[in-house]
Amino acid sequence: MHIVERGAFDIIQPQQNSVRVTLTLFGESENFTASVLPGGLFLYVPFFTVLQYLTGSTSGVFYVACAVGALLALTIINLCAVDIFAKIESGLAITKVCVIILFIILAFGIWVGLWGSDHFLGGSVNFGGDEGFVPQMFPKGMAIVFTSMTVVLVTFQGTEIVGLAAAEAQDPEKSVPRACKSVTYRIAGLYMVPILLIVLIYPWNLGTEDNPIFADIMNRYNMGFFGIIISAVVLIAAFSCANTGFYGTVRAMFGLSIEGLAPKFLSKLTKTSNPRNAALFTLLFMWIVLIIGLVSELTGAMSSLYANLLSLSGFTGTLAWVGICASQLVFRKRLKKRGYDPETCLKARVKKGQTWLPAFAMIAQIIFLIMMAFGEGQFPAFCLATASVIVPMIIRVIARKTGHVRNVNALSHDEKSFDETFPDLNK
Repeated sequence: MHIVERGAFDIIQPQQNSVRVTLTLFGESENFTASVLPGGLFLYVPFFTVLQYLTGSTSGVFYVACAVGALLALTIINLCAVDIFAKIESGLAITKVCVIILFIILAFGIWVGLWGSDHFLGGSVNFGGDEGFVPQMFPKGMAIVFTSMTVVLVTFQGTEIVGLAAAEAQDPEKSVPRACKSVTYRIAGLYMVPILLIVLIYPWNLGTEDNPIFADIMNRYNMGFFGIIISAVVLIAAFSCANTGFYGTVRAMFGLSIEGLAPKFLSKLTKTSNPRNAALFTLLFMWIVLIIGLVSELTGAMSSLYANLLSLSGFTGTLAWVGICASQLVFRKRLKKRGYDPETCLKARVKKGQTWLPAFAMIAQIIFLIMMAFGEGQFPAFCLATASVIVPMIIRVIARKTGHVRNVNALSHDEKSFDETFPDLNK
């Protein structure tokens, strides 16, 4: 179940959106959009997997109905006003958190022997063999940790928006550290703890793409009723993930448009301040991806399509994080060049002992991106992801040289440019 930071999307508005800041700082590539376009496929695969478990149906018609129905609901919600989206997503987020907490309680009880098992399991489920700790900890080898890291990072994509939204608050010196700490605690409590408990109570070799793991755990320990409940919420989680991802992508397209980095028609708003053109443009590609995915699943062709698209999303999303880290480094360098001390002139400060983190994070993520090419079956996804970043840059350069670029740098009435905010003190 994906962790979705509800507050971030309640703050962002089309007229002044935080996603735009990330994209324009990163550069001229529109890679963020590419990372969420596969959302149509991400949505229907977990939908059908869980519904197949709940209903037992393997019908192709049922499969198509689930896929089309899910994306159709996503389409309708995101063509409505922003306040309707916020209400729906808030309810989905609260439901997910409650069920994650329920799973933690149930899994912990199974592990200590309160229910489901008649004794304390300890580490016997996955670490009870005669092999050493390392072979049991990494049954597929340690290299897979690095080659698959970009796929793992998909789960955390979106957390950066919390910091960006907090930076627009009235007191960023307090709200930014508070938001970052909050995200860290939520990742630890709502993501890492459930994974740790799964490792302690569920054999690793039983986990497959065709098996809803949360429900399978409950069935394994004779708690099938809770398995049904958790499976139902996994449907909500999958839908919520696609919903918020789509919302962010549309606002990113809108932001790119008003900055002159995307076609002008994408910046038009409806009477309810909904960037409908950007939504329809994004939906077009999501439906295309969905149709390709359905053909792939029903015919058996392109059997690795889902995994490759997941890798694509991880690659482009991770590259956006690299851009954020690079932007921070360049930003501080420019401040120093103009005679400012970043440790005193910025409202949201970084402790002196932590100034190395952006450079370290950037280098580590670049290594993970390169390692993706060496993962099993991931080289095609690596090539496609690289192309999705480089090709828009090439198109941008050609458009600029041929005079087909709109020189627009739209600022809201209460926004200032870098030059206005930090005039050169050396002059």
